[in-house]
Amino acid sequence: MLNLPPVSIPATHARVVHSAMANDDYLISVALPFRYEERPDVVWPVIFVLDGNMHFNMVVDMVRFMNIRVEFCNELPDALIVGVGYPVTGTLIEILHKAMHLRMRDFVLGRDESGEAFMQEHFPIAAAIPSGNGLGFMQFLRRELIPLIQTDYRADPDRTLLGHSMGANFALYTLRHHPDLFQRCVAASFDPVLDQEQGLR
Repeated sequence: MLNLPPVSIPATHARVVHSAMANDDYLISVALPFRYEERPDVVWPVIFVLDGNMHFNMVVDMVRFMNIRVEFCNELPDALIVGVGYPVTGTLIEILHKAMHLRMRDFVLGRDESGEAFMQEHFPIAAAIPSGNGLGFMQFLRRELIPLIQTDYRADPDRTLLGHSMGANFALYTLRHHPDLFQRCVAASFDPVLDQEQGLR
């Protein structure tokens, strides 16, 4: 295999943040909008992206592409983009498998042993990770991560939460039960069965 440096996304930051509320570490990635440094008087809306290990890069590329600012483009408003992921290491497969278990832990409110068995069958890992930490993860967002982003960046309180699959269910739960946290959500591949089973409504 070639020994070449890894690719990084320009104008992004990444750090590991420990959460006392969720009792774990999170990999927090932040992408700056165009002209963030040039316009110190401007505050920017924020898009929080769940599954940061898998979706952060894609969302950054899409938002930036929609903000190339040529006259014939209907631009998407530029924003700070915050990826909420996990500081997992190993091979690409090991990273994926561990992240799949961790996302289930954080996006599901109550214990789901059948879901855990499904994850272990399709994404096997050495040590089991129980599901049902959704409320702790919610408190991490509410009491730790959002204040951190508001302090460290010129972040407008206009916030969007983006989630996919289990993350979509979690995003909708957040919008319903904590409407002060996010003004809107993007719920991709929402699962109505999980919504009913977990009592997310």
